[in-house]
Amino acid sequence: MHVTELTQELIAKLKEYVEVNPEGQILTKKRNLFYRQQPEDHALKQFAGKIVQLGDTRTKIGNRRGTKTKYGQSFTFIFPETKESLVCKAREIVWLFNNGTYDSKMKVQPKNGDLFDDRIENLHIVKKNNGRPVGAKDKVKRGKRDSLDGKQEREVEKLRKDGLTVNQIAETMKTTYGVVRLALKRAIKSNSLKTFFNTQTFKGTVAKGGCQIGVYVLYASSLDGKKFISKGYIGASRNVWKRIQVHFSNLKTNKHYNKDMQEAYNSGNYTFNSFWLERGELEHGEALALETEHINKYERASLFNKWSQPTLEEIQPYLDKYKHYLDDAGRYTVDENGCWNWNVVSPDGYSKAIQCSIEGKKKHIRPHRLSYYKTYGEYPELIRHMCDNKACVNPECLQKGSHQQNGLDKSREFRKDFEYWWLRHEGDVTKLTNHFGFKHAGGRYHGSSQIYYWEKQLGLREKYPDLWYARSGLLAPVEPSCFQRKDK
Repeated sequence: MHVTELTQELIAKLKEYVEVNPEGQILTKKRNLFYRQQPEDHALKQFAGKIVQLGDTRTKIGNRRGTKTKYGQSFTFIFPETKESLVCKAREIVWLFNNGTYDSKMKVQPKNGDLFDDRIENLHIVKKNNGRPVGAKDKVKRGKRDSLDGKQEREVEKLRKDGLTVNQIAETMKTTYGVVRLALKRAIKSNSLKTFFNTQTFKGTVAKGGCQIGVYVLYASSLDGKKFISKGYIGASRNVWKRIQVHFSNLKTNKHYNKDMQEAYNSGNYTFNSFWLERGELEHGEALALETEHINKYERASLFNKWSQPTLEEIQPYLDKYKHYLDDAGRYTVDENGCWNWNVVSPDGYSKAIQCSIEGKKKHIRPHRLSYYKTYGEYPELIRHMCDNKACVNPECLQKGSHQQNGLDKSREFRKDFEYWWLRHEGDVTKLTNHFGFKHAGGRYHGSSQIYYWEKQLGLREKYPDLWYARSGLLAPVEPSCFQRKDK
């Protein structure tokens, strides 16, 4: 039922259940309990794509009625006798209660443009405009869309280059998401917005060499008709050449974790090359920071990268809302070492992320990060488990750190692990290769060259000469007598 179809009898009935205050808010005057009195008439109805229950709104007397929408405050009412439903805007009820009925060809609109300002002094009647926008060529009737002028579109491009998201730009420009997207699409077509990679910024190709730390890009280029398409994957590593080889190995075997890049490689329409973005004497932490900086330079549409570290400003509302999760001791188990082991664990061994939602926007936060924020009020770059237990959420076992420190921790763990198993297998290269899952060299070598590399790095030949020479089938060298010291 439309609000203009209400009779004087129905309006009087409506006034028994609701009232309007001077601020234009609709308040519950009397609760509608008809379905409790007549359970056989209880029914479900589909409204706005959702199943809603007819009858009692469960709203207390004096509380505000209605729901916030992008078009203003909405209002729904079920008449007990006829079971007819009334769905309209709250401002229409405010006008109806103050000025009576109006023509169906008219509509109630706020004078100041604020869709949530429903005061009667701010409302007026205007004629409905159901025609097509000027210049529209389709036959479908639709409302007139917002549009931006040339100056506003240039402002949108500037904000996008500054790193703002589409939603943030829409809020800043006081327009809609769709209008901003259309403006950005026009900017991309005119090449006024930097979308694709500029190869002039590359600092040479990644060639085979030693262990060099830096930031790289896997650059995929293709010709699709007359349009040149390019995308890239930006990453940082301690050994860029080795990391590039791993990327190509996974792509060739159809095992790459980035599905979009794997799909582009499998299509055969792209040529992949690797280039330097940053190189030189860098620490691992510096390289990771530069990686994030380069990722933010480009449009997301031109990147295969899917993840970026959220800022504290972005994540803090979610942290504040869901930090109470740690109050429930039933979510974790305390072991003999004092660790709080989260009950649900991901395949990587860490506590499974909690899905946090605010107004439809979702974030996934690890419980140990939530625990650290609740205790110390910080959201660092990385959190280290000092107990070496990934599933632990005990704040006493957590310490803030960096990716550089985490890389060093992993390196130390591997070094201890390698030396332990090297001694256990008595330096057997084949057994060690199988244990660590290294790639076999083939030919007369039955193991991986990585074994020899780590033997040299850890100085195992010097620490355990007897074991190493026995493994090699050689005799330990005897120091010549001329170099032997004589006792005084």
